[in-house]
Amino acid sequence: MEIAFGITTGYLAIGVFWIWALIDVLKSEFIGSGKIVWLLVVFFLSILGSILYVAIGRKQRVLGGKSV
Repeated sequence: MEIAFGITTGYLAIGVFWIWALIDVLKSEFIGSGKIVWLLVVFFLSILGSILYVAIGRKQRVLGGKSV
């Protein structure tokens, strides 16, 4: 029973991370078609896409007219 709880908690954490990444992509501004590309990467590659977005995509966002 304890193992099942740990597995369920892990899946829940992964799901929350994936949803957070999707929302972050939707709320952020990108140059050109960057938003569409990152949205598709995160959506279709799930956890791998979310990790790639956090590692690479967040640096490509535009905040207040300046590239971050």
